[in-house]
Amino acid sequence: MKVIITESQYKKLTEQISGMLASRVATPRIGIDLAKGPKTSNASRLPFPEDSPVDDIPCEYFPEERVEQLFKRAMKWNSTPQDWEKVKPIAERMKTELTGLGSGNFIGFLKLIDTKEKLAALVKNWNYNNESLHQWMKDDLFVIKDSIPVLSKFFDLPFCRPGCKCPYS
Repeated sequence: MKVIITESQYKKLTEQISGMLASRVATPRIGIDLAKGPKTSNASRLPFPEDSPVDDIPCEYFPEERVEQLFKRAMKWNSTPQDWEKVKPIAERMKTELTGLGSGNFIGFLKLIDTKEKLAALVKNWNYNNESLHQWMKDDLFVIKDSIPVLSKFFDLPFCRPGCKCPYS
């Protein structure tokens, strides 16, 4: 069966198809592995990117995420105003070390935060330029990386994302 269309219908149709193709190309699909094939059992068509499972995210947290998750936990821990008074001079020195180039002796001061109460007080009360401690730390990847062993000495840092089969548990 043949369908006869006018020239204006043809132009409109080609514009629509071009627009659809352009939007498909312009939209990046990060983290999708096309080699994994479609999730469906419909083998009569080629797989589309939206069929691919997005399971390229590793089960293990990245170092920055491990610190962030610990700090989120610390926000729920108990601390008193007296804990903050003990930690405040350390926090001021930590802030000074993170100001400007490099991180100075930040890790040395982080070693002084050795109890849940101190960490909770530090995380809850850190607010310099409306940024949390984690925001200050993540600006320098070496600080995050170097803080992991120090924090791990006193606290249980989460290894894996919820719902993953964690090889470390």
